[in-house]
Amino acid sequence: MATGYEVGRSPGNYSPAGQDLSAGLEKPAATGSVARTLAAHLGDAADVMDYGATGNGTTDDTAAIQAAINSFASPGGRVYFPPGTYKITGSGLTLQLSTSLIGAGAGDTSTATPTIIDGTGITNGLYYAITIPNSARGNLLQGFSLRGALTSTSARGIYTQSAEYVTIRDVDISGFYEALNLSTLARSLIDQVRTNLTWFSGVVLTGGSSVTIRNCYIANANHSGANGSNAGIYCINCSDIDMYLSEMDESGAGAATIRLANTQRALIECGLLYYSTLGAGGGRGIQVDSNCSEVTIRGCHIKGFSANPTGATIDLAGTNHRLQNIVTEPQGGTDIIDASTGTVWLNVNGVYKVMNLPTADPGAGSKQLWCDTTDSNRVKFRT
Repeated sequence: MATGYEVGRSPGNYSPAGQDLSAGLEKPAATGSVARTLAAHLGDAADVMDYGATGNGTTDDTAAIQAAINSFASPGGRVYFPPGTYKITGSGLTLQLSTSLIGAGAGDTSTATPTIIDGTGITNGLYYAITIPNSARGNLLQGFSLRGALTSTSARGIYTQSAEYVTIRDVDISGFYEALNLSTLARSLIDQVRTNLTWFSGVVLTGGSSVTIRNCYIANANHSGANGSNAGIYCINCSDIDMYLSEMDESGAGAATIRLANTQRALIECGLLYYSTLGAGGGRGIQVDSNCSEVTIRGCHIKGFSANPTGATIDLAGTNHRLQNIVTEPQGGTDIIDASTGTVWLNVNGVYKVMNLPTADPGAGSKQLWCDTTDSNRVKFRT
């Protein structure tokens, strides 16, 4: 075995007797490939600990992590976080145009050794823990937990502006004003993201197009309890949005779990969408505003939303919407679908038909939908 090599954390520190061999040592290349030095290989990714980050949960690692991000020439490179808790403060972290942040995994510290980025020290609500810059392309954020302080002045979690081909995967986000604030995002994927305990909304997608949100768990948005435009997922001025969600739990009174505004061509599938704060009143499972069109809601089990005073399991307005394979369990009322201002198509034996329901109450035990013309044309279900 060769001796005398002192292997440091930084590229170029492989040295017998202090000699820099970074330009000479090579990794064996496969047939037909171009040989590269070990320094070149090590330079493909930056370990934040090479730049002074401690990951001990108490030392401010902001400057060290930002130095790792900035160590690459534009458009950026891969930045790796070993297991640990990395405290960030000030205005958070700003990526380069194609920076990737890769952790050792998001998870429960009692059963795993995850990467945690602790943003509880960012107390200015105008800041973001992680900012993907304007016109970014191809960023990957994967394998870490992001934590905020859960106050009315908490920072936002992750922010994008006019980015495309972004992937956010296996990331846990909790305690922020908003977990994800995605502005003008295009051709991107949000996969296996879990948001919990946000002061306002979980995911806000503004001006997005061709975005897929899948295998995500969104819970306990609207911790403030305020009514208004807050939601677990809120899409505004979007088009061609596909949501394949595993589970959503919306406990914020007055909020919608999923809300679409001025959104065209959207698909919503959710294994279980429920309102766990029983008796809180208000709240809507899925709300589709009047300026939306061509929204398909299918394969959803929607449970626990109150019909009174302003709630509904599904609140539909706009035109040319489709409902398929919906299971509902309303709380304390019969109002499951409010479609008084929308055109809704129901899937019957594989054929979409315009909803044409009786206007007379079919009576207890009938288990039928009907349209109550005396109550703003709300669609109700008789148990």
